[in-house]
Amino acid sequence: MRILLISAPMFIRAYLPPLGLGYLAAVARGRGHTVQILSLTNRPSPTLSQIVRVAESFQPEVIGHTVLSPSFHSTQLIFHALARALPRAVLVAGGPHATALPDHTLRATGAHYAVIGEGENTFAELLKALENGENPEGIPGLAVRVDGETRVGSARAFESDVNRFPLPAWDLLKPEAYPQAPPQALQLRSPATQLLTSRGCPYACSYCASFRTMARDFRPRNIDLVMGEIKRLQRDHGIRELMLLDLNFTYRREHAMSFCDGLRRHGIDIAWKPLAGFRIDAVDDELLRTMKQAGCYQLIFGIESFHPDTLAQINKDLNANIVHDQIRLIRRYGFFVASFFIVGSPGETEERIQYSARQAARSGLDFAAFFCWTPLPGAGDWSFLQDKIDLDSFRWESLNYDEAIFSDTLSKKTLTRLLRLAHLRFYSRPKRWWKMVQLIRPAKLRYFLEFAYDYLSGSRGRPRLRP
Repeated sequence: MRILLISAPMFIRAYLPPLGLGYLAAVARGRGHTVQILSLTNRPSPTLSQIVRVAESFQPEVIGHTVLSPSFHSTQLIFHALARALPRAVLVAGGPHATALPDHTLRATGAHYAVIGEGENTFAELLKALENGENPEGIPGLAVRVDGETRVGSARAFESDVNRFPLPAWDLLKPEAYPQAPPQALQLRSPATQLLTSRGCPYACSYCASFRTMARDFRPRNIDLVMGEIKRLQRDHGIRELMLLDLNFTYRREHAMSFCDGLRRHGIDIAWKPLAGFRIDAVDDELLRTMKQAGCYQLIFGIESFHPDTLAQINKDLNANIVHDQIRLIRRYGFFVASFFIVGSPGETEERIQYSARQAARSGLDFAAFFCWTPLPGAGDWSFLQDKIDLDSFRWESLNYDEAIFSDTLSKKTLTRLLRLAHLRFYSRPKRWWKMVQLIRPAKLRYFLEFAYDYLSGSRGRPRLRP
């Protein structure tokens, strides 16, 4: 069969290949299907009419599309346009939104099926059923729309051995063709792309829905397989830097150490950094020294807040008292240090937000990004919003990390002001701008300035699918 996989529309300026679709494409090709990937996160992003033209030219029998909540309305337009242009094609939704809200996804998009959770095995079984003319209803992890009713199969267990999955179809993803824009703009080498060395995170932070598609259990990949993938990225695509997308790279310390040792054993010279899945309470001298020697140059943490009450509210399981000391330890090894912070979680007061912002500004962090608390479908925090909205009329674009869509203590105007003030306070120090100068390559300056404007003006989450 001919299969077209379309990534989720871009809702922030992050030009990265759709790695998840790369895995699905590899699985499908391994079963003899012909696959094409259409990325909507490249630059310039395709318009709706261009998406339809690509589909009409390829004439797929199956179209799979990743669904994210912040870009859901754009996804609706895509599904409806494709249904009109290719009425015989089977439409399949997947990704976080389809996983958390399968009934809403199928009703609102008109898709025939929704893949729930980790997609590789479910998608493979769906393709097999379609190819054999069998009824896919009842496949574990699959939701089906039948006679105006959504029927959801039994829950599918996550794959215990992720090494059974093939390497992503990097030849279809073409990572070297992407603009080296944020988050790549702050980099040592170019071109850069992302990589997974593990799946899953056992922590239960209330704002995170990643466990729905990646599992709670930590599932590491075989290090030698990872090294083979890196060598292929270097050889075939010229990749010189990696961003690790692991949810919790250091959950098993031996895994992080083995990754560093693997780079040494295989003689791989590459710059790298964990993009977000790294806990600040999981580092020590030996690990930091080993990572630095292996080519890691930046550590990015989700500290979220310096206030213990806020950390408890979001179930972060982090001792705020150790954060400053850990930052100082990391800086001793010469790393650039960055963190994310959440502003406006339920129960958070202006005093707490101001305290956290002051602590961040006084800390040894080189970079920081402050986001509005955003209750995503599937996360524990979704309970604060789900009973207050109508799914069919809700403005999904508001889940963009800049808009204060709900607070039981502060007004939207106040939260927006506090978010911008936190950024301005943090970046008012010249030494932090000098750190950026060290990592911004002249050719990437345009992208960096666009991204910085988004942060400081509160206009992230504004890209729209054009007609």
